[in-house]
Amino acid sequence: MKKITDRLIKLFSPDDHTAGMVIVEGALWASVVQFTNPFYQMFVSQMGGGDVAVSMVNSMPALFAIVILLPLSGYIDTVPRKKPFVAKAILIYALMLPLMAMTPFMGRAKVPAFIILIGLFNMPMLAYTVGWQSFFTDLFDEKRRIMPHAKREMMKNYIQGFTMCVGGFVLSYICATGEQKIITYQIMFMIAFVLAVTQRKILIKTDDSHVPDRPKRKMTGI
Repeated sequence: MKKITDRLIKLFSPDDHTAGMVIVEGALWASVVQFTNPFYQMFVSQMGGGDVAVSMVNSMPALFAIVILLPLSGYIDTVPRKKPFVAKAILIYALMLPLMAMTPFMGRAKVPAFIILIGLFNMPMLAYTVGWQSFFTDLFDEKRRIMPHAKREMMKNYIQGFTMCVGGFVLSYICATGEQKIITYQIMFMIAFVLAVTQRKILIKTDDSHVPDRPKRKMTGI
């Protein structure tokens, strides 16, 4: 995996190593999202969840986002350095992915457990998204931000389209039974776990030594 990521970094930005790392890190994040989010409803349905369970899978992330977004944004403004915060967010949602993969083994609690985990999973994901934006702003000055961000978004779009096509093909034409589909979903969650761990390693290695330490501030009123 390290050799692959190193080659991708050089490929996407041969003249700017930091920009290349940001692009590859974004591609890995998009892969984590696309190996999990599009298949929540199908996973819970295959585990025996009904319409109520499917609707809760759709609504829980938004509910948790409403509760956490403003306090989270206020807290991030007080953090002296953003990279450690973002790395912790990645670690938390990475560790939750194997738990989500194991929910089919939880007996009668498997559907409620998965729904709760989906809601909780959205919290570090949201923390990552908000924290990364602040980290990116610190990492590049205004003149250098446009191309790394544009290439990162381009890679995210490619990854999203490719992953959706592959996942849809496998689930539609290769998996013949419900049990096979559940196993495939579990494999997807574990692949996402590996990708998230790799994403965190790339982020940690991103050079932010030029970013000055800011004094820690108190949270202002929200």
